[in-house]
Amino acid sequence: MNFKQIIPLIACLTFFLISCSNNQIPSSSSEDTGTNPISAISLTTGTITDQDGNVYNTVSFRLNDRTIEWVVQNWKCTKYRDGSAIPQVTDSNTWKNLTTPAYCWYKNTINNKAYGALYNWYVINPANIKKLGPASDPNYAWHVANDAEWTQLMNFLIQNGYNWDGTKTGNKIAKSVAATWSWLAYPGQTPKPGNPAKDLATNNKSGLSALAGGLRQGGGFNFMGTSCYWWSPNTYNGNTSSWLLMSYEGWPGMPAQALNNFKGGSMPALSKSSGCYVRLMKTGPIF
Repeated sequence: MNFKQIIPLIACLTFFLISCSNNQIPSSSSEDTGTNPISAISLTTGTITDQDGNVYNTVSFRLNDRTIEWVVQNWKCTKYRDGSAIPQVTDSNTWKNLTTPAYCWYKNTINNKAYGALYNWYVINPANIKKLGPASDPNYAWHVANDAEWTQLMNFLIQNGYNWDGTKTGNKIAKSVAATWSWLAYPGQTPKPGNPAKDLATNNKSGLSALAGGLRQGGGFNFMGTSCYWWSPNTYNGNTSSWLLMSYEGWPGMPAQALNNFKGGSMPALSKSSGCYVRLMKTGPIF
């Protein structure tokens, strides 16, 4: 599958940061934990633990009369919050025909766990009574971020100076959201200023640590090092919704410096059987 072939299929709530060849897989000796220095606008950091014992860092921002708190790694738990197992599916033909929940690791190797688990949309389907979340969360506050919450985060970052050039208008927050590793320059391109693949050490001002983890589509795995997709539970006209960051220079309507949103009505939807990452967040009071 080449880059052009996947464009008509995109629409899974994704951040899409495109920057390297499909066959290159960035090596990682350690996971990006979102602990890089962050703006004073970020109030606190914390941790939560899932049912598998994985510990995640979080970062909180003050937003008007409340706080918003985001997990800064992709979720990688193999269980729902009630402890019941999510089926792991490795076979390509089985995966692409699923209409029930499943997860996998990129290229079916546990070595890619640092990027998070790839879930199909049925795992986060609002109609699914089983939910993803931390082991201790009696009020069910933590949940998979939806379109409105991604939009809220995007606007907050823009308005509070997280654009790569320090401006507070226009969507140029990709570098502030991208992790300081995993992003590679797209073949044949020299990343421009504001591209997450340029000067990796200057990424992640927000602490949100977006990794270029690729996705699973049609049973196959693609775009590690060039993109990362996050599901949203929202649907539009029956189609899925997606957010993306990207570093591919020249994709019409999708600047490499931006955090992008696609809804089912604006482009053909990514199949619900595709495998994407998820981020959890919650809303709370001011500290």
